[in-house]
Amino acid sequence: MKSQGAFKISFITLDRLAQEDKSLKRKKTLLSDAQKLSDDELSAKLRSLGIMASKHWLRELSEQHRSAQELSQFLCAEYGTRDFDMDWVWFCVTILWERWFPDVPNLEMIDNRMQLGYERLEQKDVIGACEAWLSYWKDALKLMEKWKIKTVSQFDEQFLQTQSLFNWCQDFEMELNNAALDEWKYHAVRLLFCQQIIPLVDPEEKLIKENMRRAMAESYFDMGKETKADRLYEEWLAADPRWGWGWIGWSDLYWLFSRGERDYRRAEEILTKAMGTSELRDKADVLERLSDLYEESGQKEKKRKVDAQLNSLRSQHVKSSSVFQDTTTTDGHPQYFHIKNNISPFVGERGKKVGRNDPCPCGSGKKFKKCCGR
Repeated sequence: MKSQGAFKISFITLDRLAQEDKSLKRKKTLLSDAQKLSDDELSAKLRSLGIMASKHWLRELSEQHRSAQELSQFLCAEYGTRDFDMDWVWFCVTILWERWFPDVPNLEMIDNRMQLGYERLEQKDVIGACEAWLSYWKDALKLMEKWKIKTVSQFDEQFLQTQSLFNWCQDFEMELNNAALDEWKYHAVRLLFCQQIIPLVDPEEKLIKENMRRAMAESYFDMGKETKADRLYEEWLAADPRWGWGWIGWSDLYWLFSRGERDYRRAEEILTKAMGTSELRDKADVLERLSDLYEESGQKEKKRKVDAQLNSLRSQHVKSSSVFQDTTTTDGHPQYFHIKNNISPFVGERGKKVGRNDPCPCGSGKKFKKCCGR
């Protein structure tokens, strides 16, 4: 089993892809076929390939390698195993490692748990998915500590999973929030996860860090620790007052995501303070949120004024965009605007776009991007 081209793909991912391809599944022996064999049969298979691997020796080797793939490649090199027999060496090592040493996590084990979570999501089992992913995360942390991995990107470089940790961590946070709609304990699980992942995110990945911070504050608020949530936002916005979605997230706690009585006055106070910030990022989003607040709270005159500001801002953006469309940088390359990814083309009942982080219009209580916006 070999990775193709310039792309780095793990054996476990290739096997999973082959498992899903019916034509390949009929022609090729896969890991699932080898899993039908007993421990003795797998050990005998290794011996037939010239590898005399005792349980004690494999235990020692498993402690020295990140994956069964890495260990099988070592064994093949050590014993001169032919290329076309490498698949079976990997099958045997992968299965015996998991059966004999489940306390020593490796790439294949954690990848299976991650994929199990996604499979359960497909079955609409959010809590089951979160439990599988919680097990995955505990072992991922063990691996990071063992191999002295400091960041998410370093982990993804060393552990070539079917889905990257970078992408998965965002899915896990959102599904923990969805699970908390049914079971209160997941608020605390979500909070702890965010606290653990933030220090591991690369400095340049600012958006993920900001989203995790918002999730932390939401968790505290939902756990009845409103003062703690307020203090966090005060601290974050003192350090970065231009963070538009920080102001939005703070105000949302008091009305949009509130599970009790909505405090429109407090939410308005936060958003209007944001509008007084010089060079505010995502200003149009802040104005849009303020407009929604005024509409829901029946403040028609205030909504009219905010909508006028919003239309003016959008008009200025259209003009500036048309000006820059024909301009180039000094090196001759055209300048492009970044397309924001937090607004979905979905239009709700009132004819407004629904943000991917907004509550889903269907009334499920989930965020739009994890419900009808999938």
